[in-house]
Amino acid sequence: NWSEDHTVVNSHSDESIKTIYVEKDDSVPADQGKNSDNDVVNIDDLESEERSVEKTPAPTIAKRLRS
Repeated sequence: NWSEDHTVVNSHSDESIKTIYVEKDDSVPADQGKNSDNDVVNIDDLESEERSVEKTPAPTIAKRLRS
């Protein structure tokens, strides 16, 4: 829940309502004060190395019986 004057945060752990007051300052950049050492990774750009089970060849019966 949010209003112009304050932000209300509902805690799931104790089911109580906590109110946090936020000062608005449009002159402060959104990324100011954040740690610049964090790496940001877009997971949509990652290529998966996973293969489909249907495409993965299974060992032959003879190989399975020998081991």
